Amino acid sequence: EARDVLARTRADWPEHPEVSLAWAQQLENLQAPETAAAYARAIELEPDDEQAYLGLARVQRTADSEATLQRLVTRVPDSVDGHYRLAQRMLDRHDLAAAERELRAVLEHDPDHIDARVELARTLRKQGKLTDAIAQMRSAFDRAGQPLDVAEELFWLLAEADDLQGAIDLLTLLDDDRSDPDALA
Repeated sequence: EARDVLARTRADWPEHPEVSLAWAQQLENLQAPETAAAYARAIELEPDDEQAYLGLARVQRTADSEATLQRLVTRVPDSVDGHYRLAQRMLDRHDLAAAERELRAVLEHDPDHIDARVELARTLRKQGKLTDAIAQMRSAFDRAGQPLDVAEELFWLLAEADDLQGAIDLLTLLDDDRSDPDALA
């Protein structure tokens, strides 16, 4: 029924960008082959529609997806999701320096984006920038409310940097009545 309503709406308002975007999303849910064309039409009608670019990038092959995300962040520079997904594509092809720039752009627009901060720390570590990686992971740990999975990554970064006192201090910080002993072990 929803598809029929959207088809009628598209017939009534073929130049309306929101209708085109809704149609593209419906086609994506159905995994229809014409989904990419529908998202491209939504972008044509509204060149600054972040959701249309993100949708198109989701249904494209990797190289095309990265090009679409590049167009998005050029057109909408404050697109947090655009920068984050672009960084993920760059990491997939091991372009660490470019991914670092995109992850920093995410954090510039959304300093509390924990996934981007953790990914930036991992990327910095791979580039041998342990001091910066520790700072980013510590920030992710603090901003996220000290979750154990981030604490574990921070612990190993501190150990890798030979900051054993920092690693011990981290464990001491986590050792309180709220902590699960099995998780701490």
